[in-house]
Amino acid sequence: MVYDPRARKVHILNRTAALIYRLCDGEHDFESFERELRQGFELPQGRDVRSDIRDAIQSLREKGLLR
Repeated sequence: MVYDPRARKVHILNRTAALIYRLCDGEHDFESFERELRQGFELPQGRDVRSDIRDAIQSLREKGLLR
């Protein structure tokens, strides 16, 4: 759960989005995002995780949770 005090709105994130949100700290790159997701979730080897990461980041931006 993430609270946006400017919008006074609570956002409920799924486990994947919550992990990506936590990793958006300026210290992680796409390789570390992908590594963390693969370690935290059972993902098929051929899964395009980077596309999922980009989609999640875009969604977080659209909700105003990332700048």
